[in-house]
This record gives sequence, structure tokens and C-alpha cells, in this order.
Amino acid sequence: MTHRSLELYVIYLLLVSFHSCSQEENTIRPEQLSKTIDTCIAAFETHYVYPKMIPAIKKEIEKKINDGVYKNVRSLEELTRQLRADFRQATNDRHIWIDIMKNLPVKDSGASDEQIINELKKTNFGFVRLEFLDSDIAYLRLDGFKDLGYARDTAIEHIQKLVDAETLILDLRYNHGGHSNMVHFLSSYFFEQKTQLNSLYFTQKDSLAVAWTDPEVPGKKLSHLALIILTSKNTASAA
Repeated sequence: MTHRSLELYVIYLLLVSFHSCSQEENTIRPEQLSKTIDTCIAAFETHYVYPKMIPAIKKEIEKKINDGVYKNVRSLEELTRQLRADFRQATNDRHIWIDIMKNLPVKDSGASDEQIINELKKTNFGFVRLEFLDSDIAYLRLDGFKDLGYARDTAIEHIQKLVDAETLILDLRYNHGGHSNMVHFLSSYFFEQKTQLNSLYFTQKDSLAVAWTDPEVPGKKLSHLALIILTSKNTASAA
């Protein structure tokens, strides 16, 4: 599992900043449209993890330009929404995100651990529902993979409630992904031996990061279970 197809696991987040546009009025002049679109395409040509998709992106954008889709675009929000949709349509890559820098969440919000935990508790750390549909059939709805540093105890608690089941229906239909540390932790319960989960290839550094399950986890494992995973069009990223 080491060739470029494993770039499937790499998330490329394009952050577009329109310094030449009016930040106060949040508008973009018609003559700036072409330059902005070209800048986005150039960024993808340099950084996008699937270089073979660039012609498809260019073709899609050219078609939208010829169809007049961008003709009446005036605001930055409208432009980024349209570009985001068009780039995704061309690539079928839902990890693509084009937005204005000021709209993006701050990575370090300055919130305390207590504040973060209190916020995560509102959704029970992603573990939305656990119930037994029959004496040996369990159902678990998991809507996100929260940081293991905060959600570890909740994860262990839910996993250990499943040890007597014979079948687990894992509902990921509303799961958009999350922290890889939680993915690795939960996955480890379903494998007896150390098993490779995925490989992340970073093009710019030409480096490979390999993720494995952990043979040792707290409590009992669930490798005996028959596992059924539910997905939907909303299932994305780490899910």
C-alpha cells in the first residue's frame, strides 16, 4: 500500500484569500473574477494531490464561464461557494474546500480543556446512540471521531458494552470524519493482530506515513463480531 493511489487519504484544504478585493464591502469586481479563478486553478496545479484531475477541473470551469455562470457573481461568498461546488463536481472530491480566509475556523481557539469537554458532551463525544435491537444484535450510531484525548473514556465505555453482542451495526451515515487518533483506537478493537489501516503520502515532502492498529487496547476486543457498516452520501473523510 505505497503507491500514489493512497493519496486518497490525503486532505488538501485550499484556503483562498482575496487581498485585492474590498474586505469591508465583501465584493469582487467583474474584472477580478478571471484573475481569482486563474489563481485557484494555479494553486491546484501546484498542490493538488491528484494532478491528473487538473484537466477535468479546467474543462469544468471553462464550461461554467462559457455558460455565464460567473457573469453575475458579485460577492466573495458567492464566488467561493460556486468555485467550491464546481471544483468538487469536476473531481468528485468532497475534501476540496475553497473559502475566504476570514471565514475559516481558528485552529487554536484558546478554549480551555474544560470548555472543549463541555462542548463535546453536548453530542456525547459523537456516540449518539447505542442500543440492542435483539439480545445479540447491537446498533451504534457514531456521528464523528472526536479527539481521543477528550473522548477516550466515552469510547471505551461504549465499546465494552458491545462485548457480549454477536453482530454490530455501526451507523456512519451522518459521520463526516474527525480525528485519526480516534479512528485508529476504535479500529484496533476489531483486529486481533497488528494491522495496517492506511498510508498517507505527502507529495511535497515525498514522504509516507503509515497507520497501524494497536494490538493492546483497554478491555476486551470485538474481533468476534459480525460487523455491518451503514454509510450514506453524507459519510466522508475519516468515516
